[in-house]
Amino acid sequence: MTVVLILLSLLTAGALGIGFRMRGGLWGDKIGWGATTARIVAWAIPVALVTWAWYQFDWYYALATGVLAFAGATIGWFGGIDMGRMQGTWIRDFTVMTLVGFVKMLGVALVIGLVGFHTGAVAVAVAGALCGVMYELGWRTPSTKPGFQTGPELGELYFGALVGLAISLGAWLL
Repeated sequence: MTVVLILLSLLTAGALGIGFRMRGGLWGDKIGWGATTARIVAWAIPVALVTWAWYQFDWYYALATGVLAFAGATIGWFGGIDMGRMQGTWIRDFTVMTLVGFVKMLGVALVIGLVGFHTGAVAVAVAGALCGVMYELGWRTPSTKPGFQTGPELGELYFGALVGLAISLGAWLL
């Protein structure tokens, strides 16, 4: 059973990693309708589905997590995604990314917590607060693969994957 849970957690991490990367523009040129909205929906729908699957709560709570993930994804980065490499300083950008990541995921964490899954809520909030770490890792990972290049592109992938792990681990480590 543990092996199955680990595999499902990795699948969840992959799905949300790709979902958050799509929110950031992966395959955006192939989306014909309202590209920004469609990209954000590509993040919100997987969040709703995986929270519903892992926490097995009523559909309207899953809908709320999707709506709040969508709302969180509309919050800007306030110039922090370059992590001090182009403008500003590293500490300023790291702080901004940490706070913005926390706020982006706070709504989802609150719904999970209000339903009674406090471990999951804390895990998702902590994952949000680790946004700066994930983007820094994205900048430090060498990659030239189109759509997954060093910098914000990998940071988006890592951040989404971490949120996926937090959602899944928060559910089965109750």
